[in-house]
Amino acid sequence: MKINIHSHSHYSDGANLFEMAKEHQKEGFSAFVVTDHVCPLSVGNAYSLSIQSYEKFQQQTSELENISKELNFPCIQGIELALYEEEILIFGKKATRKIFEFIDNMDLNEKQKYGQTLQYKQKIITHLLNIVKQNRNDTATVLCHPNLVRTPQWELTQIYEIIDGYEFQNGNRYRFTDETNIDKKLRWDRAIPDELKLKNKFYNSDAHNLSSVTKSEANFHSLPITSIDDLISYIKTPQQNNQLLLGHQNIISR
Repeated sequence: MKINIHSHSHYSDGANLFEMAKEHQKEGFSAFVVTDHVCPLSVGNAYSLSIQSYEKFQQQTSELENISKELNFPCIQGIELALYEEEILIFGKKATRKIFEFIDNMDLNEKQKYGQTLQYKQKIITHLLNIVKQNRNDTATVLCHPNLVRTPQWELTQIYEIIDGYEFQNGNRYRFTDETNIDKKLRWDRAIPDELKLKNKFYNSDAHNLSSVTKSEANFHSLPITSIDDLISYIKTPQQNNQLLLGHQNIISR
């Protein structure tokens, strides 16, 4: 069975939620996992193209429940949280709720201040990462499209501490080079950092539209993934998932 754990919908900057779920089902994925953007900024394009409140997130939750019933297909909800130079996929109801509560309780002046000073950004990012850290037992996190080069060490140190895995591939581009993709053209010529080597690798499409759903290799799993708890368990399981257990299959086809 295969799964893609990074995609978007019209709740942020992607295609229609129902159509994205239907496309994942048509392409043979075992579930539809949507991770729309959440950004603690109050101004700018990134904030306008994100889920801006817990109320809106709950609206998506209800819509996903209805879609799952209509298609008879598991629909699982996470978020892509914007940090400073990096973003992480977060799966976990309690941590997600607390993140939204924190953002919802920031007043406009605080949010604008966040966008203006590095010192304040560090304070807010550290608080958000601490929320994840405090809820590690029932939360799974994946560093998506790792940048690393521009990211300050104060942020990387905290990220490495709380993530379960990282995207080795995002869309049709590999983020690193190793023995599995040395012959591939669409890759960054850089080694996997030591801090990530013991983390799980994930191959995600980061799909924003129907045609990009299969623009990556697939993550494979042997146990059913029908709920967020199943997905959390899969992400957190030491690397018996993906390529080391079943082999990975190149499905870049469009």
